[in-house]
Amino acid sequence: MIDFLEQPFREGTDTERQRIDGDSMKQSRAPIIPLLVPCPSRRAFCQVAAAGIAGAATLQLVGCTGGGFPDDGGGMSVDDAGNVIPPPDLTGMQQGGGSCPGGVTDTHKAAASFTLNTATFFRAPEVFVCRDAGGLYALSSICPHAGCDVTFRSSTSGFRCPCHGAVFDFNGAHPTRPAFSPLDHYALCLSGAGTVAFDLSSTVDATQRYNF
Repeated sequence: MIDFLEQPFREGTDTERQRIDGDSMKQSRAPIIPLLVPCPSRRAFCQVAAAGIAGAATLQLVGCTGGGFPDDGGGMSVDDAGNVIPPPDLTGMQQGGGSCPGGVTDTHKAAASFTLNTATFFRAPEVFVCRDAGGLYALSSICPHAGCDVTFRSSTSGFRCPCHGAVFDFNGAHPTRPAFSPLDHYALCLSGAGTVAFDLSSTVDATQRYNF
């Protein structure tokens, strides 16, 4: 490389000028600084790309701690200020449903006929079909204390046993004395006619919900 401080000026050849220009560009290039940062959201990334990065150094993203844009199904989510957003709590109601096996009890009602925060009583099998924000579910109306049928109280969104006063919440849980256990939940399904049916031979978890 030619040292301009020691060499006298002279008209160089084309080859020398190309070499000098190339060496000067190498000297003027800013260092590449690798950064390991949380993967940005697609929106934040596009905003940075549109604005450009000014300064003496070029920032090179050598990796994302999360492995991809969060809306692409991977990586950590960060807001536009770069703050990591915690993942949502995925615990909660289970979802289920499907066609009916043999021996079920047909309600002869479409799923849409069961409105939010209501409990519809079916006397012969002693079952309530209810709907909350999670979906449909079926529970036994038989109080585990003495076998009396509980009644639905819309004013409190719960159930009460008329025999001895035990109270249950809208999910049939948290019984008060003298009841000693929650109300059983049963599986739901859709009949061939498209109506809701329940299966008394199949008890399910109290978190089970159906959306037909």
